[in-house]
Formats: sequence, C-alpha cells, structure tokens
Amino acid sequence: MFKTMLVPVDGSPTSDEAVALAISLARDQQAKLIFCHALEEIALINTASTPTIDPTFAIQQERDYGAKVLQTAEARAKSAGVEASSESAAEDTIPMILRLVKEKQPDLIVIGTHGRGGFERAIMGSTTEGVLRKSSIPVLAVRHKEASDRSK
Repeated sequence: MFKTMLVPVDGSPTSDEAVALAISLARDQQAKLIFCHALEEIALINTASTPTIDPTFAIQQERDYGAKVLQTAEARAKSAGVEASSESAAEDTIPMILRLVKEKQPDLIVIGTHGRGGFERAIMGSTTEGVLRKSSIPVLAVRHKEASDRSK
C-alpha cells in the first residue's frame, strides 16, 4: 500500500515516536523512508535581531543538530532493514514538507505531534496542524505516550 513515507524529524521524544512507528510501518509495507529536517534559519536570525548579536554560531549549531538528528533516524531505519534517505533545507518546516511531497511523491507523511491545544497552540503554533490542513496526501500524526498520558 505505501511505497514511500516522508518523516519530518526534530529530535524531540514525539519525533522519535514518529520515527519508530514509521520504521515499523515501512518494514511491514516494504517501503522506503525519507527523513527531513528544516533548518529554520530565518527564525534564528530574527531571534538575534539585535545588531550586536551575530546569528552565525546559532545557525551552525542548528545545522549540526539537524544533521545529527537525520543521521540518527537514518541509522535506526537501516539497522531495522529499511531503506532510508534524508533531506534538509534552510526553509520553514511546513513549506519544506509540502515541497518534498511534490518533489519526492511519498504516499504518506508520518509526523509527531505534541498535542498542544488552546492558548499553548496559539502561542507555539502547530506544524502538524499546518501539514494536516495543507497536505495533498494522508498524514499520520503520532503523539508521544507521555503527552497522551498528560491529557487524561
């Protein structure tokens, strides 16, 4: 049923849950995984908008962190016998995911969600919600077990 799955990763426990589920699904479906990580450099530059702060160090740290997160996810998949590749780009997360859907033509997006609601979601935003609203393909939203337990 699924041949290729796109899995956005950020290194959070919720993202790790999505990676684990995606690997399991890919193994069952004999599918390929594409992990992706957005390097939201504009947000880092805006955070360091004070003229005396140079964002170069923060940007390099984010690039290094993103590379590590992608390498870890890819290694987990490959150790489970699942074909995997990774993509990163300096752009906002939602547009990157939607661009990769057009370019790579996956059958499914597997994405972690923190399950925030109300004020917290309004302040922090929701990448998963944005992807759910705009995606042209099915989206499987995965909640971290601890986040699910807190909502009870």
